[in-house]
Amino acid sequence: MNFAPDLAGYLFCNLTKKSDNEVYRISFILKEDVDPARFQQAIEDVRPRFPSFFVRLHRGFMRDTLVPVGDVKVETEQGHPCRKMPIDKNGTFIRFLYNGPRLALELSHTISDGGGVLIFMQTLLARYLELGGVLINHAETGLPQLDEPPKPEELRDDYRHFARKVKGKVPNPPPTWKYTPKKHLDFLQIQHGRFPVAQLLSLAKAQGVTATEYLTAAYMLAFYRTQPAARSTKKSLTITVPLSARKVFGSTSLRNFALVTDINFRPADKAGEWSLEDIIAAIKGQLAAAATEEEMRKNLWKMAALGSLPIIKIVPNAVLRPFINLGYRIVSRETSCLSNLGKLELPACMQPHVRTAEITVSNPPAGRIQFVTFSFGEYMEVFQSSATKETIVQLEFFKIMQEQGVDVKYGDYADILNR
Repeated sequence: MNFAPDLAGYLFCNLTKKSDNEVYRISFILKEDVDPARFQQAIEDVRPRFPSFFVRLHRGFMRDTLVPVGDVKVETEQGHPCRKMPIDKNGTFIRFLYNGPRLALELSHTISDGGGVLIFMQTLLARYLELGGVLINHAETGLPQLDEPPKPEELRDDYRHFARKVKGKVPNPPPTWKYTPKKHLDFLQIQHGRFPVAQLLSLAKAQGVTATEYLTAAYMLAFYRTQPAARSTKKSLTITVPLSARKVFGSTSLRNFALVTDINFRPADKAGEWSLEDIIAAIKGQLAAAATEEEMRKNLWKMAALGSLPIIKIVPNAVLRPFINLGYRIVSRETSCLSNLGKLELPACMQPHVRTAEITVSNPPAGRIQFVTFSFGEYMEVFQSSATKETIVQLEFFKIMQEQGVDVKYGDYADILNR
């Protein structure tokens, strides 16, 4: 079964290069070492149910297509996480890895986003545990059943399906200050932190904001404190935050279906030093305003309209692709991005066999740091990935959280990989 890339996937595959493509990674750390033979069997068992994941990119003259791949074999972990995905006839946009108790999936963001990947990975984990003798209550899990064929709505491009012309325009973003330290090819360093969820929620509640808003403000303060150019700029520090379109539109698609909004803070709006409380007050309400159904429909229509421009249908890929790359880098508006995936909770029958989870993303084409966070059990997990060797912003974020009384433990992810 072949697939046309969804609207987000279309952008990702046109920004993809052999040396630079966006890779999404999720790992579960089990309470025993991974059995590679059982892992391989679990992959083969789930594959018929998830055809949109087992694909590679076929470069066509007029348009790209996602086509099925041949055998996909488990691999031992080598090198840094989120290594580039090969783009050729023998390449694949999905990779399965293991290292001791770590069972990991890496895939191109062309295929799916966090919402779809989490469903796929939990289904794969359930099958792996079941092959090892664990009794899985399928009715309890709420996950796709392997004895059922794929549902059409799971394979659908919901950007196009739910797009309706609506009144009103998405306002143009303000000029944005860019964080641009040197970027290194084939390199990714990750800072990982962990702290109690209850402490974060208590701090956010005291300020009358959500956990995402609180984390965003602390992240902005880290840039403000460590980057002299950010302190003096008249532009905005802009953190791009993904919004879950699935909940708003009732989507069950396993492909990409997220919208994004910008949270803006302008240091020049106040004389003197900004505190965390000041920044929280400055950004408060921006996320809630963007997450309404009305505003999300405007964003969805704008995205669908851009994806339907006549030039895309009549200009060959090889001619169009350089302009898409250039345009993306010109209009890319974020200082950085922060993705809070919320609560990752495994079904009760699976929980006793898993210690924790890890989620991270490779460096974006026009950015320098990816910030991914989610809660698992009692803890908030934070993964900050970057193709630069500078870590001053990332470490300052954790120090800011410590200043607020949060019990933070953090360090280089390379040390965690070798545990």
